[in-house]
Amino acid sequence: MNRLSAADFARSREFLYEQGRVLERRSFERVFENGSSEPVHCALAAHRNADGGFGHALEPDARAAASQPLFAEFALRTLALADGGAVADPDALCGFLESATTAEGGVPPLLASARAAARAGHWSEPDPRASLATTGMLAGHLRRAGVAHPWVERATQFCVARIRAGEIGEAHAVHGAAVLCESLEAALARELEPRVEAALAHAKWFVPDPPVLEYALTPLDFAPAPSAPALRWFGRGRLEAHLDDLLLRREADGGWPVRWVPPPGAALAEWRGRRTLEALCVLRAWGRL
Repeated sequence: MNRLSAADFARSREFLYEQGRVLERRSFERVFENGSSEPVHCALAAHRNADGGFGHALEPDARAAASQPLFAEFALRTLALADGGAVADPDALCGFLESATTAEGGVPPLLASARAAARAGHWSEPDPRASLATTGMLAGHLRRAGVAHPWVERATQFCVARIRAGEIGEAHAVHGAAVLCESLEAALARELEPRVEAALAHAKWFVPDPPVLEYALTPLDFAPAPSAPALRWFGRGRLEAHLDDLLLRREADGGWPVRWVPPPGAALAEWRGRRTLEALCVLRAWGRL
């Protein structure tokens, strides 16, 4: 079994501290150095706005200061990655999400306010329609954190209806649906999971087998640890092959690459720090460190 050596891990840590934001540094401390979750929350608080949402380029591909649902999703994923517990003041966050909810019952990734700042090419024209990818991630993480709020229930109903109708779509939507399913009552999860798994087989932006040479989601996104329910979708052998490939993608400076074009400026370094943190967390969870 290929593993990341102690020397290579130390170089990747050094890279992250050279390139990463305070948020990723503090998250690394929390996961790998027995750090407190409080600094992770403090780093996220710097991105919090008065409306209860998150802004200020929290997701580096959109440089907007205004709150965006995509940024809220990024915040919740960060807390899950760093074992940081529930988001601070979830009612305020849900209030912002209510304000961003469309008539369909879900939220788009970006609002019209995102057009005021630089964005990566794939966000050049923000789609105002409700997104299963973003809404599913938000509702799933909030449910798993025990947040009870009318917005969470409304968003869950939106996602369940989309999944039942077979309106799932590309790999990011499948991922959002999968995260939601992990938070649902057992009977409902058993009903929906086969539909979600079937959608992944032909989803755009999903690469089932290595090598991964372009931007895509892989089985490791759905099963970042052996305890993930989605492990049964792929089998351990396929996950181990992706772990080998992930180790191969590490670059000479200790960081992992970004396989899309971020907006100019700080975003590339911010993303490389984030991708490095995520890679190290996955390798740790699978016993490859």
